[in-house]
Amino acid sequence: MREKLRRGSRLAQILWQAVLSIGVFMLANASWAGSVRQPEANPNKAASTSYRVDAARSRFEIKVTSAGFLKMLGHNHTVAVRNFTGEVQLSDLSPQSAHIQILIQAKSLTLADTEVSPKDRHEIESTMRDSVLEVSKYPEIRFTSKKVAAEKSNAGGYKVDIEGDLTLHGMTRHIVVPAWVRIDANQIEARGEPTLKQTDYGIKPVSIAGGTVKVNNVVGLVFDIVAVRK
Repeated sequence: MREKLRRGSRLAQILWQAVLSIGVFMLANASWAGSVRQPEANPNKAASTSYRVDAARSRFEIKVTSAGFLKMLGHNHTVAVRNFTGEVQLSDLSPQSAHIQILIQAKSLTLADTEVSPKDRHEIESTMRDSVLEVSKYPEIRFTSKKVAAEKSNAGGYKVDIEGDLTLHGMTRHIVVPAWVRIDANQIEARGEPTLKQTDYGIKPVSIAGGTVKVNNVVGLVFDIVAVRK
């Protein structure tokens, strides 16, 4: 009888150890499988292509006009943006998929007018940088797109409305930039002439002679940008 009990007890121990070993093995394999399992690739996900703005082949200007009772005594000016960078992310050459970032160094804005004396040029540029843009406090002007609507143009390319956030003079505003774009595998071209109000960004338009001659609150932007595939 004792021998039978000992045999039964030993058999129970062997069975229990086997159950434990199987359980440990299953847990270990489940943990290992979970640690190496990779997400399945999505065959429908479009590959993204990056383009970098080629500043040497691009043009970015600001058109400033006079206003006020004696605006005929004032002068219209063209300001060139000399230092700007940008990048575009695009999927399947689709303008609607575009994500755009543009960065401008505010101190790089320079008077492009040729018929201006050195003294007047220095005075205008100093006023623009120090009093208007306050570049020491707000050194960067930044645009980041949020959404792009596009339709085919009869002249080729696309007519687009680029919605995004423009940060200028320390303030950010949501704007819509109408433009025309042409896209191919190696290059993007974009042209546009949007406008903006200085007061929307906390900028007080410059005025002289008691306000009878002043800078128009609305300024025009003119860009002709080329971005090349990285």
